[in-house]
Amino acid sequence: MTLQVTAVNNLQWAILIFLGALVVLMYRQLAFYSHLREGQHQRNGIPVGDAFPSFGYVIANGGSRGKSAEWSAGAPTLFLFGEPGCASCDRALSALEAVSAGSEVGVLVVTDSSLGVCQAASSYRDSRLSVASIPKEVMRRQLNVVGTPLLIAVDPSGKVTTRTSTDSAKEIRRLLHPRLTQEPQQLTESSADVIDAHTVAANARR
Repeated sequence: MTLQVTAVNNLQWAILIFLGALVVLMYRQLAFYSHLREGQHQRNGIPVGDAFPSFGYVIANGGSRGKSAEWSAGAPTLFLFGEPGCASCDRALSALEAVSAGSEVGVLVVTDSSLGVCQAASSYRDSRLSVASIPKEVMRRQLNVVGTPLLIAVDPSGKVTTRTSTDSAKEIRRLLHPRLTQEPQQLTESSADVIDAHTVAANARR
């Protein structure tokens, strides 16, 4: 009887030790993926201050072809990188559509989804903004976009002034209507949602 009780106790301890080790392993995995995600955010898109590369595209809701440099044509431009079916991307797209009227900033929605996928998604198919479809390798390798939504603002000289993953209508309105900005913005280059340097450049143009 004593041997049986001892065996049961030993088994219980073994199970507890195993479960404890499993919990520790899970926490380590969560910490690893959290760190990986933060690192991806910091590397997501073209950094502030760098030249924005030109890329070719097909307008998914129009059919025409072109290049991003021709689209910008020396004017400030805001690029929204998104994917059909992404809830946060759809919120950012809706915000852009709602506040883009009257803006001096050009807007181009960019996705690496195929034309067929864009046509099947009503938010992209019926958008009044132009939706540019580009190859996946261009999105990942040339533009370094590893997560969406991502908004990148480019000044008339072709330099990136803002990089943000926000879907906030207030923040998007500020990007599209910089003249309405009441508070000066501080340049930051961190893992925060908004990486912003547009105010100095915008004031210099005026």
